[in-house]
Amino acid sequence: MANTKDLGKAGEEAAAEYLKSKGFEILTTNYFHKGAEIDIIALDNGILVFCEVKTRNNPDFDPDFSVNKSKIRKLKNAANGYYFYSGIDEHECRFDLIIARPAGQGKFDITHYINAFDY
Repeated sequence: MANTKDLGKAGEEAAAEYLKSKGFEILTTNYFHKGAEIDIIALDNGILVFCEVKTRNNPDFDPDFSVNKSKIRKLKNAANGYYFYSGIDEHECRFDLIIARPAGQGKFDITHYINAFDY
């Protein structure tokens, strides 16, 4: 990978493919609202899932420290914006976290934390 931006994009693409393989329907990626971005918005058995993807090379990376309170607040704001502007019917929703770690040859090891933090 050329740089961290390219690595992050590749990690997000791997995360979306992972979610599809688990039966999720990807609604949109890289949704921006008022300065905040949600990496993946998907449906999982009728539940609207707002997914944050973190791509990390460090095997000792602790996901508990990857999304701070400020980031959570921004994600919630963006989720509210998605509900308002998308016209989608209201669904039960949750916030998931995916950690994508490069595994060589363009592949990623994926760790998926379902309902990583409260709405």
